[in-house]
Amino acid sequence: MNKMYLFSILFLISLVSNSSWMDYFRDLTIVNNAPNFSAITNTSERKIAFFKYLKPIIVEQNALILQLRNKIINHKLSNEFIVKLARKYRIKPQNISIESLLKKIDIIPTSLALAQGAIESNWGRSRFASYNNYYGIWCFKKGCGVVPNKRNLNAKHEVATFKTINEATRKYILNLNSHPAYAKLRDIRYELRKKSLTIDGGLLSEGLNKYSGIGNEYIKILQKMIIYNKL
Repeated sequence: MNKMYLFSILFLISLVSNSSWMDYFRDLTIVNNAPNFSAITNTSERKIAFFKYLKPIIVEQNALILQLRNKIINHKLSNEFIVKLARKYRIKPQNISIESLLKKIDIIPTSLALAQGAIESNWGRSRFASYNNYYGIWCFKKGCGVVPNKRNLNAKHEVATFKTINEATRKYILNLNSHPAYAKLRDIRYELRKKSLTIDGGLLSEGLNKYSGIGNEYIKILQKMIIYNKL
């Protein structure tokens, strides 16, 4: 996506009213036509195609989050909107503050999102990638997604389906920013922010042991993915 085009749109968004900011995560560039990753037999070429496809979408969603953070820091949001934001990010009413909002409303490093996308979708070749779910996102209402082939007999979860990869990426980032299971990731990121250090994907991965059933092994896989692919 052209950078000037993106910044122009973000500037226009910054001018709209607070009520319009309920759509601050709307798709700017909707991407529906993913490459046929299964047809790319050369591993290096497949990786390049995958990163080229997914990276601009992650960057775009992070840019919107940074715009929202700026609104919070500069007190440009109404109290009503702040309350809705807090509900969205699972912040209890009595705990609403600029600090609590900024701790949860922050970017997910591109390196980490790309690594998780590659792992969870098998480089865009998984069954669920065809439903734009590149992050292994679950849902829990019957019919909300696709039933996994190897789901345990008593399990009720499904793998969520999305209209666009933008929507899936937005949901993935919201999950990491709001779910109690990923509090450690947010703690690590918050400490990096306080020290004015880079929000590093490898460091944040330390808070993702609950993202997968393999626990700490998942963290090791993520970190190796980031290092090996120079993300």
